[in-house]
Amino acid sequence: MEHAPNNPSAKKHLHRWELGLVATAAAVIATPYVLPLIGIGDTALATRISAICGTSQGGLAQAVEGVLGKVPVAGAMLASAGWGASITSGVIGIAGTLLGDYIHRHYDRKGHIQWGTIIKYAALTTSVLIALPSILSGISMGLTFLANAGVSLFGSSADGFAAGEWMRKLLEPTIGFSGVAHNAPTGLAGLAPHLFTCGRALLPAGLTFFAAHKSKAHGSASEGNYTVQMASPPCPMKGKPCEVTFQLTDSDTGRPLSDAELSVVHTRPLHTMIIDSSLRDYHHLHPTYDPARKLFVCQFTPQLQGNYAMWNDFTVKGEAQPTHIKTELGALRGLCLPTRVEHASSAMGDGLSVHLGSDQRLRANSEAMISVDMRDAAGRPVVDLEPIMGAYAHLVGFSADGKHFIHTHPMGSEPQSASARGASPLHFHVTLPDCSDVKFFLQIQRAGKIHTFPFGQKLARNPSFTALVQPTTPTHMGAAIA
Repeated sequence: MEHAPNNPSAKKHLHRWELGLVATAAAVIATPYVLPLIGIGDTALATRISAICGTSQGGLAQAVEGVLGKVPVAGAMLASAGWGASITSGVIGIAGTLLGDYIHRHYDRKGHIQWGTIIKYAALTTSVLIALPSILSGISMGLTFLANAGVSLFGSSADGFAAGEWMRKLLEPTIGFSGVAHNAPTGLAGLAPHLFTCGRALLPAGLTFFAAHKSKAHGSASEGNYTVQMASPPCPMKGKPCEVTFQLTDSDTGRPLSDAELSVVHTRPLHTMIIDSSLRDYHHLHPTYDPARKLFVCQFTPQLQGNYAMWNDFTVKGEAQPTHIKTELGALRGLCLPTRVEHASSAMGDGLSVHLGSDQRLRANSEAMISVDMRDAAGRPVVDLEPIMGAYAHLVGFSADGKHFIHTHPMGSEPQSASARGASPLHFHVTLPDCSDVKFFLQIQRAGKIHTFPFGQKLARNPSFTALVQPTTPTHMGAAIA
């Protein structure tokens, strides 16, 4: 069975844009004090620009200051562009984000006003507004310096002064200035005071956006009527056991689900698949339920240092279809290893050679019959496959784009006892997602030991129609079980 979750890529791209904007603003603010060190402009120019900009007011920066100044009691402090404003910005932003996230997790319900979300984004907006005059003034000063110094490189100092004045007059009624002059020394010695006046506002704003992103990345993930809510953010570290604790909740009521409310599918009520960002380190887990804390608990040991994703596969009693929910498990440190799927239809290990085949070329957005042939070291077909979680094998697949998940089992009769044995070849009916690459993992058990074999598959694309493959007659007949 294949499933696509809510697409997280847009959120990741948005977060990169946020970081990019903060970094760009900081760079522009720092230009009058850094560029003279590499021969663009000079310290005298930076001092003169600072003095001129300190007498300039207007634009969006002054308009926001005017609004802040009308706030009862704290208005003068908020509009002062001082440390009090920056601290207030950070406290409101970070505390409001955490409070809103807590209310959203525990009290917000579908079909009702989402007060937690409202509080979170109101805090974000307020934090940015308080910091905005200082940030805008610093950006305007940096742009004025860039115009002056840049033109001076290719012309006279008079031309540079004219360009700087033109830029200042352009910015004064638009981005604006807060009227704060900086008389501290220039160069690196002046950079710190400058950042403490204009640039320091970036710190609370940046921390606020970081807190909002972390609450989304590690807080919860929903699909359909159910939500996976992390009890605490896990911290995957290579070679160290990582405990993952979470709740399954009803998205409408917020009520936690227990294991007794889940159907037992292939000997377990809940199957948890964990995979790293490069699609190399795969773990198939079965969380235990802690009734005292109303939490599901599982543990795995990462073999790589990087980000992981968790897919939960479960079926609520009374429902015909399973639910699959993806949750990101971001590492505190380490690289986000790039996804790489190399096409491979054969794998060897533990004295076995395994070959993956199909009745025709695997195509995106289509159905297919996949066969798996397993041979021992002597080249004989494997005939002693033991039951593993109620089946003779499990075939799990992850799309390279992170949007799709496949979990299926061999066609034909399932083992009815622990003494039952399966034989090669096995056949799987799969619905392939609309993507280019899929990484499959086959799990079997022999002599009490679980063996895992990876297979990367490049899918053909056919935009004109969806190919529905008619199954050929396999050795094991039956219905695919998801």
